[in-house]
Amino acid sequence: MARNKFSKNRPDIKVALELGWVFAGKTGSGHLCFVHERAGGRIILASTSSEYRGERNAISRIRRMTPREED
Repeated sequence: MARNKFSKNRPDIKVALELGWVFAGKTGSGHLCFVHERAGGRIILASTSSEYRGERNAISRIRRMTPREED
């Protein structure tokens, strides 16, 4: 069985995993798909980062879409 490989050391992927997003697979075009149990949606990230702003924008999008912890 083939494994889906991606770098867990990338800042955007590291933030997604820390905030509870789970890798759901790759899209047909090779992008990375992450889902969150309580977010009700998914986030699609580039399989390779093209520039530093792309990573920072992805981190911002991940943080905005992550549901806040309720006390």
